[in-house]
Amino acid sequence: MAPSTIMDENLLRRRSEHNDGCLSTLTSITLHQFEIEKIEPVLHNLCRKLREVHLENNLIQKIENLHHLKELERLNLSLNIITKIENLEPLENLQYLNLLCNYITDLFSVENLKSNINLSELTLMGNPIAEIRGYRMFVIAALPSLKTLDGEEIKTNERILAEQLLASSDFKDKYAKRQRKLHKKLKKKEQEPPVKTEDGKTLYGNDPASRIASSKNLNKNNNGVCVDGSKIGLLLKDEDVVAKLSLEEQVEKYGRVMQRNEGKREFEFEEHVDHYKIQVMKIKNMAVQEVDAQPTFVRIVINKKELVIRFDSNINPDLSTCKRSNITGDLLVILPKNDPEKHMHLFTK
Repeated sequence: MAPSTIMDENLLRRRSEHNDGCLSTLTSITLHQFEIEKIEPVLHNLCRKLREVHLENNLIQKIENLHHLKELERLNLSLNIITKIENLEPLENLQYLNLLCNYITDLFSVENLKSNINLSELTLMGNPIAEIRGYRMFVIAALPSLKTLDGEEIKTNERILAEQLLASSDFKDKYAKRQRKLHKKLKKKEQEPPVKTEDGKTLYGNDPASRIASSKNLNKNNNGVCVDGSKIGLLLKDEDVVAKLSLEEQVEKYGRVMQRNEGKREFEFEEHVDHYKIQVMKIKNMAVQEVDAQPTFVRIVINKKELVIRFDSNINPDLSTCKRSNITGDLLVILPKNDPEKHMHLFTK
């Protein structure tokens, strides 16, 4: 894959095969893990019927060029490098917004979502603002229409308390002070020298500049195969970003389980309306020690080396299945989604 992918008409048509490449009637598009750096105007100019957009795990720094998407209901911008919530006011039908694990440092930019009166689900965990004391109360107070924040339903007593806090005279001054404290902490962290692993590799930090640097480094050293941005290849982005940490340590440090492909396995990863499908190839004479399916990721151990893949939607581990081909030795893993009916209409014409 090239260092970055430009969002152009050609890319959109390739990713709309489920709609015969027709952009004017397209209702759903997935553009995750393309290393897209900018949301180009071509998206909202050519795809005005979109109701669901997936742009997670890219290098997008700014929310922009979405204002023609009047029918948009669900927007996933998780795992990017966005620092501020903005330019979403025209999306009057927006119901779901996922900004998980970005770099949002402006708590008051949450108030830019006030005009999105149909917004009921918002995810902001993994952003610096989530570290601010009382962050949850601030968001609840700012957005009366919200029903779920960071995966947790907003309770009646939380809503009442948030309204009381909002009515206090020093409400904004108090949070402005807490935000300044956060910015001071982040600035200090940015000035720290990069950490090196024992073998001399750079252990990149958790900030936008480090995210871009790690991506460029991985692309420079990636000799795997990637076709049209799909997850067909030998290397995953998080592979060399972290040292060998336990899954619990990864979640604590980075807010998520990091993707890994220690054995440089060749695999295919497909998303369908009701399930994910993973096929690990060229492992005929290798031992599969473990296939561990969790709600947000799967961990496959082959010859004592891990392949860890995250999901955009939660899966049902109890209904997941895996089997090996008697002929090729390929491993096939099927992981049913928890609530496929919720998005069924977005996969149909």
